Amino acid sequence: MLEARTRLEELQICSNDYTKISSDYGFQHESLKRLYISNNNITEWQSICRLGRLFSRLETLIASDNPLESFRSDEDVNICFSHLHTLSVDKVEISEWDDIVALTKLPRLNAVRIQLTPLLKPYQKDERFFLLLGYMKNITKLNGSVITANERETSERRFIRYYSQRDDKPQRYYELTEKHGNLKPLVDIKIRAPYLINVRLVYNQITHDKEIDVRQTVQQFKKYLHETFKIPLTRLRVFYVDDVAFNMGVCGPEELKYPQRLLHTYNIHDGDQFHIDLKPDPPKPQYSNRTVDTTRHNKKSTDSNSTNSSTSSDDDKTNLSVEISPFSLDSLQKLAEEETINNNNINQTSIELDNLYPSTDKNVQIKMNDEDDDLLLAAAAAAACNNNLEFLSNGLEGRSRNPVSLLIDNLIHPDADLGARLQSKIKWRHDPSSSIDHICLGRGGIGGIWNQLTSKHLQTVSMADWMELPNYPFITFRQHLRMHRCRLSTNNEQIITDDENSKRATYDEIRSYYIHYVKRNRLINYFRNGCEVTSIERVCIDSSYYDDLTEEIRTPEALWEIRGFEEQTKNLFIIHAKYIVLATGISQEITRPLGIIGEQVSQSFTYTNLHDIEEIIVNKKRLRKNSKPLLVIGCGLTAIDVILLCQQYSIPILHVFRRAIDDHELVLNQLPANIYPEFERIKELIKQSSTITTSTSSDWFYQCCAQSEVISITEDGTVNIRNLRTQIIKDYNISCVVRLTGNEVKIPFLRSLTTKKCPGININPYTYECIDFENIYALGALAGDKLIRFLQGGALACAASLFKKYRQTSSINRLSFNVSSRTRTVQIID
Repeated sequence: MLEARTRLEELQICSNDYTKISSDYGFQHESLKRLYISNNNITEWQSICRLGRLFSRLETLIASDNPLESFRSDEDVNICFSHLHTLSVDKVEISEWDDIVALTKLPRLNAVRIQLTPLLKPYQKDERFFLLLGYMKNITKLNGSVITANERETSERRFIRYYSQRDDKPQRYYELTEKHGNLKPLVDIKIRAPYLINVRLVYNQITHDKEIDVRQTVQQFKKYLHETFKIPLTRLRVFYVDDVAFNMGVCGPEELKYPQRLLHTYNIHDGDQFHIDLKPDPPKPQYSNRTVDTTRHNKKSTDSNSTNSSTSSDDDKTNLSVEISPFSLDSLQKLAEEETINNNNINQTSIELDNLYPSTDKNVQIKMNDEDDDLLLAAAAAAACNNNLEFLSNGLEGRSRNPVSLLIDNLIHPDADLGARLQSKIKWRHDPSSSIDHICLGRGGIGGIWNQLTSKHLQTVSMADWMELPNYPFITFRQHLRMHRCRLSTNNEQIITDDENSKRATYDEIRSYYIHYVKRNRLINYFRNGCEVTSIERVCIDSSYYDDLTEEIRTPEALWEIRGFEEQTKNLFIIHAKYIVLATGISQEITRPLGIIGEQVSQSFTYTNLHDIEEIIVNKKRLRKNSKPLLVIGCGLTAIDVILLCQQYSIPILHVFRRAIDDHELVLNQLPANIYPEFERIKELIKQSSTITTSTSSDWFYQCCAQSEVISITEDGTVNIRNLRTQIIKDYNISCVVRLTGNEVKIPFLRSLTTKKCPGININPYTYECIDFENIYALGALAGDKLIRFLQGGALACAASLFKKYRQTSSINRLSFNVSSRTRTVQIID
């Protein structure tokens, strides 16, 4: 074969169970430059040298995953590997440094990959680095990292100090002492406490001795405990016990409440204990409008001998001990005391919710009762009224990085992450008197991105009730939709749908729900659809004026000027507003580029969202069952949706992603099978495809390339894919590419905003106001809340901040400028 292919430049003979290369082939192949012989059973370096004689101009040799016992041979390496500059010998069985010295005799070798060997196992990572560099003087790239001049000098100096105290000094030691001189050992001075501490983890009365890194945060430590003991994060409680102080009776257990606090701030020492406990299951929610004296709550908090209160009202004789989560009893007690002091009323505390829009029923007075679930509602109400959201939301953990979103989500969807479907603890009420004049500009129609996600088969990852908005349950919408279909039925027969009782909703249902919600609540007049915003800039539309009331010259406040055009008529418009709320989401078209060869020339057949793929499959029918495979890059939720769509239409798939199949961070490994059966089928398909070349199910072609990356794409549809584990490169012919590698946050109309290294805009987590832009707020994905269930918390925080600002400006200066803060200025330019 080699004699027939004299121009061959690359040869891959991996995984063939070769044990030795014993033949001298009698000729030299002078064109081959890259040889892959990984994952075989070659033990002698002599066999590798024979390949070097056969391929006289070999430049790259990948010989990892071979049980090579030595790199020493009687062969003249100047002849065998005269052009070799890159060598990978990872996962070999060498055990002596003389073998590393043997590699230094290769005349042009400058890049080496070697990690998992018996030789390096006894050393720490930094020791391996400086020892390898110390021995190999010509190496410029080690294990994929370029060696700088400073790293080279530092490693050589550490090499000298390492061997200066040993009797078995290698020849390289004397060479380096001539270069750097005889260096004295450095004095080991430790000026900080150790970061690896041996502690005891106590769970279910069983003690586990573990070594932990105290540089991590409480949140990271809880994730470690979650993985170790398989405890749900939402139910995990951790108490720190200082062993010495506890035995002396100085202090008791301290609960780890604050997720961003570093462990070393607890002054942890060897032998200290962490007790792991579970939060009890939440009680069945009970709602009441009754009035209860808050002195009962204060009395209980100060009377340590009393376990149940007996001072409840006549209509409440039940004593119920409730574990309040996520609020601590101390926090609620402090809040109640603050309310009592502020109102100068020590007998009772009334909380009326007439400060927010939408707000809870302001006609209902909610009283503190430590034995009732209404305590959670009271806490949220007090926080909203007093703008004390920061106090109540401190220490919460969940799927959002914003504490207010977590607070409101815990009240609207109690224990949702545990699978519970409990009733909301918040009642919303529309109060028109508290409304703020506003206008909503959108490029598309009502519903935003959901207008592009119209599938009647694909389902949302979130539960259906997580997607609903205030005062309109999703189950009610489904009933209305079903009744509407019945009325439209020609034969007036009963229509039965399987989706009515489904825990999850289809994309088409969500789109219809949001459109119907706007119409049902008569919000349509606030929307301006088909408007493209081109710029947002700070301007001052009025000049200074004399205020007769204060007898002062006043300078009007600057406003935000929003410019854009209507897509249908192309008419330009200008809007001046004091406040702006950005809720644009993250563009599905702007995904992170791969940075590979041919990425630009392949743009004509590269897609970045589900809508475009659905268009070419369902409507344009450019992809069919007999087409070349569709290349799917990525393994997130959108990528799985694309695969499910292709499975429905039997479109062949070539699936590439960088993570391992069993990686816990892979989204498929985080979803329960009983709730997401279609995702579980794809997960099983990926596992099956990893064991065989391709997977076919009902004539559907699917091939998975896990732990792989795309390195190039040609204009004719040829893609080169490299396995990150074996470094093997394979070619495939494809029809199209769908690149789903994550979206970039870009807001072109706000040019001064920089979001290159941030998954969202930098906001105040308790008001959602942009830190870099006064009076501009961000909601949803821009603020880091990518799940719809967290939007209501962000909207509430934003509304609370707007009302607070409005009251301040209206009370201090009602005539600061001739355009009221509640009035919009709209100018249409033909």
